[in-house]
Amino acid sequence: MGTSDWIAGASAVIALASAGFTFFYSRTQHRLNKLLVAEKEREDVDRKTITLKAELIKSSPSSWILRTTNIGKGTAKGVTVGCQQEDGMALLTGEDISQITPVENLRPGSSFDIKAANWHGMTSPQAVQYNWNDEDGTFGTVKLKVLIH
Repeated sequence: MGTSDWIAGASAVIALASAGFTFFYSRTQHRLNKLLVAEKEREDVDRKTITLKAELIKSSPSSWILRTTNIGKGTAKGVTVGCQQEDGMALLTGEDISQITPVENLRPGSSFDIKAANWHGMTSPQAVQYNWNDEDGTFGTVKLKVLIH
């Protein structure tokens, strides 16, 4: 076996190793790209997510307010509030609701207050329903339970 045969053999081994590394790198890069795309999609969804928090706050010895806060990362548009009447007593009155809602843009971290009634004997928790449109025009709704202290 001559020198040229050794050189040809070494070239073949190097070519096969190069092909193997290329294949491995290609598969790894494809997996990384899929992970990056999935993470980007999750971030896009998280950025548009609207999460509302409702809490009943005592504003004076005899009056309460229902504070609604957007703790999500998206802006809720046209937020409306509804309250079911339970035991013949409603936590919110239609007049108080109509003065405040609809809230045009409830940005992340923003809140609004509605005067609440705390009737003696009112049961806890009370259900409050919120409706809104997401930034992309999708309709969102959630029913939250508010505890009366």
